[in-house]
Amino acid sequence: MTSLPHADPESTPAIGTSVSADDFKRAFRGHPGGIAVITAYGENGPVALTASSVSSVSADPPLLIFSVSALSSATPTIMRLPTGEPVYHGVRAWLRCKIVSRMDAGGSTVIAAQALQVDVERDLEPGEPGAALVYHNRTWHRLGEHSRLD
Repeated sequence: MTSLPHADPESTPAIGTSVSADDFKRAFRGHPGGIAVITAYGENGPVALTASSVSSVSADPPLLIFSVSALSSATPTIMRLPTGEPVYHGVRAWLRCKIVSRMDAGGSTVIAAQALQVDVERDLEPGEPGAALVYHNRTWHRLGEHSRLD
């Protein structure tokens, strides 16, 4: 059995201090995340943003969460999220949702949304990669047979 190295107490920041935004981003560049495109239709037409923060929360009721940055030009429209959102056809699955809750989190807003409508192109077989998109190290990657581990 191997043991994990212990951090040097002299180089460990004190509890209550914070890392810089750049260091935080750098730490997450190595953490792959699934990609979702969030869309809405506003007064000036359709908007969209790419999010790696989408996560399922509950199957009953069907709830998901995602976050939007205050810096995104799409955020004001998505925060209203009326029905009639544009759908990107040719994607494996899409959900139409309504916002049920919001929480401010730093310079972003975490949104909880309930799925009202779903369309799944086809069910995936167990172990099938599904050509999903993954965001890793500031680059999009498509999963497929070439990325499958046996």
